[in-house]
Amino acid sequence: MKLFIIFYFLLLVPSCAMDYICSAEIVNNSHQTINVSVKYDRGKLDSLYEYKSEKYLKHFQYINEASGLSVIFDTVNLISNFIIPAGKKLEVSHTPGGWGVTPDYSLLKEIRILWNNKITLYNNQSFDTAFKRKERGLWELVIR
Repeated sequence: MKLFIIFYFLLLVPSCAMDYICSAEIVNNSHQTINVSVKYDRGKLDSLYEYKSEKYLKHFQYINEASGLSVIFDTVNLISNFIIPAGKKLEVSHTPGGWGVTPDYSLLKEIRILWNNKITLYNNQSFDTAFKRKERGLWELVIR
């Protein structure tokens, strides 16, 4: 009986302690490839990573590898340039937290999207209206 209680406790506690993850994604629902440039806020990165460029370069490397997309990273201007094929998506914000968390865009300065021979620019102040909640923990900016 003790073994059963310990086993039950070990299964129950981790499931109760899980936090929600909130992400914001750019979804390419157009029928063509789009180019996305994400410019990061140097001041926020410096304060978060204590002015140690090797730490925020690891952050960018994680984001770029997690996307699985072709990327060119400009280390001087802190800009990631992604090529997103039709039907694919790019996660631009990944925010851990609890119930009711919304995406944290504080590291992002601006996003430029080139598609259909036009450029659409979103700055940090417009992210909350550009990304729409799809479901709990997921916000999307859909390109059609």
